[in-house]
Amino acid sequence: MLWLRERLQALGYNTTRPETEDWGWYVYSERGASSYLVGASGDPESGSDIHWMIQIHKERSLRDKMFGRNKLASNDELSEAVEWLVRGEKDFRNPSVKKNKQRTEYSRLHRVFVRIGRRYAICRRLISLPGVGAAIGSNVHVPFWHL
Repeated sequence: MLWLRERLQALGYNTTRPETEDWGWYVYSERGASSYLVGASGDPESGSDIHWMIQIHKERSLRDKMFGRNKLASNDELSEAVEWLVRGEKDFRNPSVKKNKQRTEYSRLHRVFVRIGRRYAICRRLISLPGVGAAIGSNVHVPFWHL
């Protein structure tokens, strides 16, 4: 992450020093009104070559989340900068970009949880709370509430 931090700073992004987490490393990066969490994790079990994954999460206000605004777009400046930097690194082989795959899978799973959650009043209430969402709201043990 140090190499990425240096290169992002050279592109005008204010980027923090890398910190560790149980899943890998992360930095916060911002430029203008946009702030991001950029994380990286590697899979040492993948043989002699380590398979690295870089994830970018755009920070959004509660209001932006509620109204579906300011989402990370596939053509976001930071996303494109990171892709350009990774593809330009001579030590990386066969970089691939899967920008919308996770979002598509999440959307599909979210729809299933919403469909399940709508069956019960308590789940409908929980799903509507900011920060709870369909996955948590749909996992309420409903028979308990009927006792």
